[in-house]
Amino acid sequence: ILVWDVASGGYIGRYHHVNPVNALAWSPDGQRIASATDGKKVRVREITTNRIAVTYRGHTHAIHALSWSSDGQYIASASADRTVQVWSATTGNHRFTYRGHVDAVHAVAWNPLGEPETSGGRGIASAGADSTVQVWQML
Repeated sequence: ILVWDVASGGYIGRYHHVNPVNALAWSPDGQRIASATDGKKVRVREITTNRIAVTYRGHTHAIHALSWSSDGQYIASASADRTVQVWSATTGNHRFTYRGHVDAVHAVAWNPLGEPETSGGRGIASAGADSTVQVWQML
């Protein structure tokens, strides 16, 4: 993964992975980037230092998609293992697994208006090879 500064055109850094990278997602504050691979893990890197802040290894198959919650607390990862897993973006601790799909999950997105204080949970949508789009709450 190569990172460039859009404003200046300057090169920021290179992030190495052994396996093919399938998904990238910026943190809401723009200070971290999450990358997911065929190697069943997600790495969260600090942009300014290139330090790996968190590595998440909860999936059993390749990861296809990533999405940060609007408050930056959580990351949702969608996988060929037919699950969407939600975990802490700062500690990597597993928080929730959604198992509603019957085939690989290829997309995941948080509801940007799904504030837990007002909606009773955090709304997430996922879509997969089972030809479904599923909308659900992580409480």
